[in-house]
Amino acid sequence: MYRALTHTFQSHRLLRHLARALVALGRHAEAAKALKLYAELSDKARETDAVQVARELRHLHERAAREAKGGAATTEERDKQREADGQESREGLGEKDGGSAESTDVDSEADYVRTVCFAARVVVKYLGDPEEGYRLARRGRAVFDEARDAGRVADGVAESRIEVALGLSLAALAAKGELLCHWFQLGLKVGR
Repeated sequence: MYRALTHTFQSHRLLRHLARALVALGRHAEAAKALKLYAELSDKARETDAVQVARELRHLHERAAREAKGGAATTEERDKQREADGQESREGLGEKDGGSAESTDVDSEADYVRTVCFAARVVVKYLGDPEEGYRLARRGRAVFDEARDAGRVADGVAESRIEVALGLSLAALAAKGELLCHWFQLGLKVGR
């Protein structure tokens, strides 16, 4: 898996599987680092719309290959190609050219939520860091809520995984005696 990561450019899927393999091998600190990198890369990909960037790169590579094969294109051909490229970019994700999250290496919201909930459990159980686990679980909750509000996901299993990760993190915080401090920081009432 390490070798595969050197041949890809920050593959979300490989990081996700590497982390699970490292946990199975008992290398929890390395797994936590892989999961942290996964979360950071996934968050950055959501900010930059990686699907659109991958589509534009694919068009550039195709255009370069056409020009290399057929020599320099005429002005008329270039204008037609620019118009076609502009039409494809206006039509949205995956409608005209089959682009989707699977054609790039960007995980879906469901995969992201599943992975950050797993990361929260790993960080709490094996590294004893409930604050980080709680932060990861809340990030999973935020992504899930965004996707649900946009109508892209309605998964009870994913929501239950989030609740388990949040509950595990809060229980670990309570066991450490730090729960009340976090509740006051969050503005929650203790008597709820």
